[in-house]
Amino acid sequence: TTRGRIFGNLQTNIDGSFFKYLQSVQTDGSTPAPVGTATVSAQYNGAPIQQTQDVIFTPAVDTAQSTITRASTSAPADGATLTSITVQIKDTSGNNTDTSQVIVFSTTLGTFVGPIVNNGNGSYTQTLQSPSSSGSASISVTVGGAALPATSLSFVKAASPSLSLLTASPTSTTVGSSSNVSLQLKGANGVNLTTAEAASKTVAFSTSLGSLSGTVRNVGGGLFTQTLSSNSAGTATVTATVDGSAIT
Repeated sequence: TTRGRIFGNLQTNIDGSFFKYLQSVQTDGSTPAPVGTATVSAQYNGAPIQQTQDVIFTPAVDTAQSTITRASTSAPADGATLTSITVQIKDTSGNNTDTSQVIVFSTTLGTFVGPIVNNGNGSYTQTLQSPSSSGSASISVTVGGAALPATSLSFVKAASPSLSLLTASPTSTTVGSSSNVSLQLKGANGVNLTTAEAASKTVAFSTSLGSLSGTVRNVGGGLFTQTLSSNSAGTATVTATVDGSAIT
């Protein structure tokens, strides 16, 4: 061999072929063989075999130094959004390195779609498709069966400004009395957001007449309310926003 060392006794397979082991170390066995291609040749009864075989020695992957990154820390839980997940492979010296070992991406929420793309210089990317339910995904990658430190991605159910419902109860009241204005947040599928899905949402009401008192109350199930009162007669036009987007 031109790289590494051949060791062990010559052994015979049942089909009459012979084999020995090629080890990716220096000839003295004390240090790793240099990265590169080992060309292996053989002789039979002292005569060289014309065919040779190349074996590629690649740098050892250091899973502790290799990293997993995502294009964003959160994504909509809409069943469609695609997020790029990238692994950067590093060797034991901390250098970026390609690998011939099998790379597997996995997630506890959402689905990886499409092929793994080799970006070069030890960087590999696969696309994660959002689920339709909210939650936090633990994303992991294995290289040759060895696991890298995992990362996470939050899937957030977005409120639909066009499907969410703004109401008042009662819709008519006497001067000096009050009415509760409410906003029922709904997702893109028209289903009410759950209490957990709505917990991170910021809802604000405004009115063209009278005043809104107290804070906006999250009463659960994606429903937010506030109290409206007025000392003047007339029609109050109430509007609302969720995370800065106007309810239409």
